[in-house]
Amino acid sequence: MRKGLIFLVWMLLVAGTGWAITAEDQTQFEQANLYYREGLYEKALPIYQDLSHAYEKSAKIFYNLGNVYVRLGKNAQAILAYERAKILTPRDQDLLYNLAYVKELVTYHVEDKRNWYLRATEYMLALFTRQEIYSVSLVFYFLLMSYWVFCLMVARRGVWNILGKIFLMLFLLSFSVSGVKYADSEWMKDAIVMKEDAPVRYGPSVKDQVAFQLGEGLKVQIIKEKQDWSRILLANQETGWVQNALIAKVEKNG
Repeated sequence: MRKGLIFLVWMLLVAGTGWAITAEDQTQFEQANLYYREGLYEKALPIYQDLSHAYEKSAKIFYNLGNVYVRLGKNAQAILAYERAKILTPRDQDLLYNLAYVKELVTYHVEDKRNWYLRATEYMLALFTRQEIYSVSLVFYFLLMSYWVFCLMVARRGVWNILGKIFLMLFLLSFSVSGVKYADSEWMKDAIVMKEDAPVRYGPSVKDQVAFQLGEGLKVQIIKEKQDWSRILLANQETGWVQNALIAKVEKNG
């Protein structure tokens, strides 16, 4: 029980804090911010890029990187940076506004033909980070275990009373949401199309016929990977194979 409690506290601390940046890199970050305010976007860009590689858990760096890309007219790269920031701070209103704005700038759009409950589930899951959802599930688990221990060892009574059932239902619900969040992030990896007129083929080979073309900046889901190819799924339920060189995963280690 003690080890589990220590793990819970560690998870909550990780969920509530960012990744520390060194003094030297903080100076570089402030220099890039200065370049951005002065309109020197080409000078700010390589600094933000280097910092984004070093601090993959910093939403602020990805957010600023996206802003620079927008100023330079690189919409696909901006969307990718904003989406990476969104994983870390999904309820940041400035970020969500900028992401929606730049998505309107891309020329290729796909109608979302998924069922309403799938869209609603995706929307709700996107409001919270994985760490937040997992932490809530751990909290309910330890509340349930603590209550059961209290009932059995202290109060000397049964655990299946109303309060015990409530704790159990809350844990099962949070655990189910955690499972859905895990499956959504691990089995259906988001990616951004990085090239204009990216061909999607019926099979994972350049010899296979082109099914349709995609425009840069479009968000797709990877459902299967095979060597240098990925099978993608669009919101309109169209699917096909695209070369990995033409897309970029939102989660770098995903």
